[in-house]
Amino acid sequence: MLDLLETRSLAIISHIDGPLLPEVYSEIKAIEKEVNLNLTSLSDAVEKMMVRVIEEGLPLDELVLVIENVNEFLVEGDTRRFFEAMDEAIAIELAATPQIISEMDSHEELDEHIDYLKVIGRLTSHDPGDAIDSVQRHMEEVGSSDNADYSPLYENSSAQGDDKFTDADVKSLFSGLVS
Repeated sequence: MLDLLETRSLAIISHIDGPLLPEVYSEIKAIEKEVNLNLTSLSDAVEKMMVRVIEEGLPLDELVLVIENVNEFLVEGDTRRFFEAMDEAIAIELAATPQIISEMDSHEELDEHIDYLKVIGRLTSHDPGDAIDSVQRHMEEVGSSDNADYSPLYENSSAQGDDKFTDADVKSLFSGLVS
């Protein structure tokens, strides 16, 4: 099993493995202490997998899940290499925010991105303020371009606005819906 964990041919599925590996690492360490067994090789292999998941990159929502599980299951002294890789990934994510959001064109996506940045700020020592500011600037750009591109699909003619419908017209219109 150790050989399998240490091989680079083992496929890592970041959205599954990323959030689970901190708990696996923690369980190995707990078993090691409880049974007084030396599982250093196994914990080192899992740590390398955790570092690999981070270095290969995670979308922001998956990175948040990993951070939450790291905070729940790991102590920083446990795995220095992993915490360094995670800190670097967070710093890169925050610095790359303008490029990441450049393709986003809906307020819903941008609001969600801001929410994830706030969670990262709350869970880590990183300040997402500049990244949040860049998302908000992009939201303003998207909002102003949406308003400039808006054109109604119909012409409102005030001359036709006085149409009167009889009860028979309304009944005929909705007769298929009412049995």
